[in-house]
Amino acid sequence: MKRTFSTLSLVTLVVCFLVDPSGAQQKQPPGAKIEAKRLPDLPAGQDRPTIPAPIDINSVKEFNRVLGTCLGHDDKPVDGASVQLFGKTSGRKGKKDAYELVASAETGRDGKFAFENLQTRFKTNKFEKYFILAIRKKGFATKFLTSLVWGTNQPEIKLSRRAMIKGVIKNELGKPVSGARVSMYNPLQEILPDVYATKSGKDGRFQIGDYHTINSTPFRTRDGKLRGSMSVRLRVEHPDYGRVALRVERTPNLFNVTISRGAKFTGQIVDDNGQPVAGCKVSLQSHSRENSSVWFETTSSKGGKFQITMSPHIRANLFFDKENLSGRAIELYGKPGLKTDLGKLKLVKPIVVRGVVIDDETNKPIKLKEKLSMYHIGWHGPNRPKTSARISSTTIQKDGTFECHLLPGINYPYVATSVLQMLGRPYKDGIEITPDSKVKLEFRVRRRKINDR
Repeated sequence: MKRTFSTLSLVTLVVCFLVDPSGAQQKQPPGAKIEAKRLPDLPAGQDRPTIPAPIDINSVKEFNRVLGTCLGHDDKPVDGASVQLFGKTSGRKGKKDAYELVASAETGRDGKFAFENLQTRFKTNKFEKYFILAIRKKGFATKFLTSLVWGTNQPEIKLSRRAMIKGVIKNELGKPVSGARVSMYNPLQEILPDVYATKSGKDGRFQIGDYHTINSTPFRTRDGKLRGSMSVRLRVEHPDYGRVALRVERTPNLFNVTISRGAKFTGQIVDDNGQPVAGCKVSLQSHSRENSSVWFETTSSKGGKFQITMSPHIRANLFFDKENLSGRAIELYGKPGLKTDLGKLKLVKPIVVRGVVIDDETNKPIKLKEKLSMYHIGWHGPNRPKTSARISSTTIQKDGTFECHLLPGINYPYVATSVLQMLGRPYKDGIEITPDSKVKLEFRVRRRKINDR
């Protein structure tokens, strides 16, 4: 729930899209003044169309302009606010969402902004149906408008004035820690890393001044409605101390953060020939289910070397992977101040093991329709031990076959989808895989009573 007051800043955002009757794109001359014009109202009961994802921007002529107006808490226009439009790119299966900056603008004295001729600004043709607007202005909280759909109007967006989050960071000896990165969640962390983030100074003090008001304690407004907001996490991380997460329930707030010196691990990633491997992803994930979100990550250098620090008193697995290569996970414990050299860690090429999923009703390989991303075979193994919440997986094909890439050793494959019910546990005790193995996996399943598409 969002906290609302009459003293909060108000940003009225009207996102509109114009249709060019001629179908031709009109280029805006450099330095030309952009004026926002009101779109004609649609007939009653008719909504502006939405575009399914993914879309081909070059073929879309209906949505070529984005307009908006920013107003302050006194209903006066906000001049000089930075507005950035980010499109969500497609074609990155199995990876994190990626956003691309499409266009930037600033509000004028009238508080208006406009993005013209958007089709000419796209660096790629394929986008998902969602986009994000980021609005930044000194004295106001930075606002991300997420999951906006091309071709739809947006409701009024209310922004609070900026709320200060201050504090001091000290180690277990009570001495200030400088250079610690303090941040809140940001949907565009990779593109705008300075939003909702700062670093502690020499005296250990930090201040985040662009976040919005938080009050997780429910309260009643004058009209009797119950209001409140969800608490958020404040993350503190330092190369020598690992990472600490704190819960923020109210702003403004003052935090006294104590971080203990973490455990530091070094090593070198090599291939089968003992040659260094650069760009290998090295990560640590804690054991326990309740702390499985404790995650540390780095990348090996040109010489294959890496250094990673994790918080103290945590048991974790160290993973290292690059493309189709993987290494055996290593179990580690974060002893405070411990420095350990893990030596050379070898990447191994997995062994391809094929299999089939049998439909129990037909006694034949299962036939699947659309949305194959719903159907997976998962497994624990030497590179993904059972002590971790992380697994490896592969997609079941339309004809019921699948292909696993398993490391030599004991592996534990299973049907990792809620759409199919696995009958029995054929590989409960694991199956040993060797380079000479001629194993074919087989699972017998029943379809659950839900849409199997």
